[in-house]
Amino acid sequence: MDGIHHGSRTVPWESLREIDWDNQLRDTSGDTSSLSFVSGMLLGTAIGLLAGFILAPRTGKQTIDQLRQSRSDVRSRIRQTRDEHEETLAEQGEEAETEMMRRIHRQE
Repeated sequence: MDGIHHGSRTVPWESLREIDWDNQLRDTSGDTSSLSFVSGMLLGTAIGLLAGFILAPRTGKQTIDQLRQSRSDVRSRIRQTRDEHEETLAEQGEEAETEMMRRIHRQE
């Protein structure tokens, strides 16, 4: 491949190598310190928190209570399912034991 197609023209590889990428990608504000990044991150966090508080469908306490209730419901369903399976396995075990004893007595 001789170059990169850019719109209707082809840009040769050599011209891409000649570009001063450090200068092209430099922060346009002239502030290259991490302070601008940190301040932007803090501002974004503050805006996100404010939007979350404004748009939240319920209070934090209500959300926590709902999560606790959901956890309780899931635990109850797990216990119920476990108990049902224990009963089923016990019944199947008894049936298998009875069938095995019947076959043993039949062979004697």
